[in-house]
Amino acid sequence: MNDKDYFENIIFDGLDGVPKEKKPDVFRPIIAAVTAFLLLFGIILALTIALIDSNPTPKLNPSDNSGTTPPSISETIPENRKRVEVNNAKNAETSVTAYRPTDVSGCKNLVYDSSITSKAALLEDLEAGVVIAAKNADERVPIASMTKVMTLIVACDLIEDYYGVITINYGSRLEGYQITFVDKTKTTTEKVYYIDALYGLILYSGADCAYAIAESLCGSEETFVAKMNEKAAAIGMTGTHFSNCVGKDDGGNNYSTMRDVATMFSYALKNEFCYNILTTDVWECIGSYDCRSIHSIVYSGFRSKKDNLTFGKVKALGGKSGNETDAKYCLVSFGEKSDGHKYICVTAGHPSSSYTDTVYIYQNYVK
Repeated sequence: MNDKDYFENIIFDGLDGVPKEKKPDVFRPIIAAVTAFLLLFGIILALTIALIDSNPTPKLNPSDNSGTTPPSISETIPENRKRVEVNNAKNAETSVTAYRPTDVSGCKNLVYDSSITSKAALLEDLEAGVVIAAKNADERVPIASMTKVMTLIVACDLIEDYYGVITINYGSRLEGYQITFVDKTKTTTEKVYYIDALYGLILYSGADCAYAIAESLCGSEETFVAKMNEKAAAIGMTGTHFSNCVGKDDGGNNYSTMRDVATMFSYALKNEFCYNILTTDVWECIGSYDCRSIHSIVYSGFRSKKDNLTFGKVKALGGKSGNETDAKYCLVSFGEKSDGHKYICVTAGHPSSSYTDTVYIYQNYVK
């Protein structure tokens, strides 16, 4: 072995500088294999991250019932849902006389019709503003969830962004009341778009929606209810006092009259956005909600009670029902004849049904 061959096959090991013959490295193939594996793993990981970034998680799709993720403030409205344009300045009517039905003294007196068992009732020709028939039309009676029509009116006056998000909490005050977006079996909290909460308020009569809307807009239910009473006075509801935003009897402190309820409902119909809510069959929610009964669809409780909504010559277009211990069964409804003539019917205090007297009055008193 010459000098060159010798020095190519030695390494210096240790501190004494004594050269030793270089042994074959048995670990080199293993190290090379591990290095190749790690390099390949790194390439795959990089490609995976790049693929995820190019396909971000889709936004909430209201047509997909499978999702249960509540909307958050950071999320935007899905592109496949058209934003509802609402002009509050235009819709917040200020007239104090335009909607109140005329004096009831000259109308047909339903007191003498034994078929009508509601404590109070009224049928109004909406376009003429004339009361056709009535029973105790100006008597103060509890009105249960018909109260929520005023909750809707005031909310629509105050809301600045219908796609803002509010928080709905479950609490003991919801016990025994209709709930739209929270699950009382789980005592959950839900974030909901205002627009969904408004439809849940009316279509599903959600007490959870009423409280959340009132408190988010005014800080407390009491402050919101004060605005409800201000609005009632402004539109001529002279026999009305609201003590809550959901329609609880409240020891007789939450009351109105049939003429006042007709005034309130006709006022709401002048507001295009309120009109849409009060006459909607089904609302496809903007968000998808984690509730045992509501995910992305809210159905109208008013319309679900009757398969056929044509009563005599009148087809019912929408309304708001209610039921409380003292108020018993109540209903305000809006109907139309085939010639386009429109009517409002209000009943309160029926012992067993929100619909029986309303159907009868439409069938027998609309000519």
